[in-house]
Amino acid sequence: MTISRQKSLGSTRISTLLAYLSMMSILACVAGCTKAQGDSPDDLIAVGRLLFEEPGLSADGNVSCASCHQRAHAFSDPRPVSIGVAGKMGARNAPSLLGLPDQGDVFFWEGRERALENVVLQPFTNPVEMGLRDQEALLGKIRERNLYARLAAASGTNEPGPKEVTAALTAYVRSLSAAPTRYEQWRRQGTALPDGAAEGMKLFAGKAQCANCHRLDASGSLQDGRFHHAGVGFQKIAGNLQSAIQTLDETERAGKPAGVAVMTHTEVAELGHFIVSRRAADIGAFRTPSLRHVGLTAPYMHDGSVDTLQAAIEHELYYRGLADGKPIALTVQEQRQLLAFLQTL
Repeated sequence: MTISRQKSLGSTRISTLLAYLSMMSILACVAGCTKAQGDSPDDLIAVGRLLFEEPGLSADGNVSCASCHQRAHAFSDPRPVSIGVAGKMGARNAPSLLGLPDQGDVFFWEGRERALENVVLQPFTNPVEMGLRDQEALLGKIRERNLYARLAAASGTNEPGPKEVTAALTAYVRSLSAAPTRYEQWRRQGTALPDGAAEGMKLFAGKAQCANCHRLDASGSLQDGRFHHAGVGFQKIAGNLQSAIQTLDETERAGKPAGVAVMTHTEVAELGHFIVSRRAADIGAFRTPSLRHVGLTAPYMHDGSVDTLQAAIEHELYYRGLADGKPIALTVQEQRQLLAFLQTL
């Protein structure tokens, strides 16, 4: 009787153990299946980086997103304007991609898009940038390079399309970050600023009036999300406004993105925020750029026409004073201090 009972208890324990192991196996399978379906954001970011850095996704196989957004330059372009397929010159200096999540919902220098998801695929089919015929041609290039399987696994779908390509690129761009700058370290931890930078910060926020547009607030974006005239490039369209507007209208009537006209016609590029608003007051007005890592992102302005940070300071002081009807006069020493502060951002 005792032996029979012990056997019965032993069988019960074995059954319980087997049930437990079976349940753990099911849970492991579920976890594995979930990962295979691309629920890991790291997988999507990794595929996004591959897409971002692959020159084979351009018409001539020589241009990638990383060609114009270079890591060594805070993901900006050290050339005045970006160079696309077959050596074609664009009309814009590519801005830094660092910290985009902190910079609001205005994209491109003229603010023609309001969501990053609407931005990331446009260069692939712009004739001056990566030059592909359409998004189907992009998918074909992805298939040729065995990136399609990686994209499918990361996206959790057997047949990824433009939506999944957009999601991967957007995830990667939003993940871009850099080590805290000297200014950020000072703000968060109270570490000392370099010589002259503390005085430069006071000038930035006060006498030099930089903070009127490049805000020193908790967001860390160092911009105001607005559009301003900086006295750059307008001479290129003086006397040709009607022609520029007509070219823009024809592009839109043809169902093409405004970016095609911007990148292929310099006079259209200089219309600025007018491209979006159609208000005369916005002709030649451009989005305030972030100053994060500004020491790494030369040349400056929407057309890359200002070579150095010192030249940018002098230009801005002159035109801000001109716009206000009151000159902003900084001594040589004060300009050095302002430069020292800008290099900490």
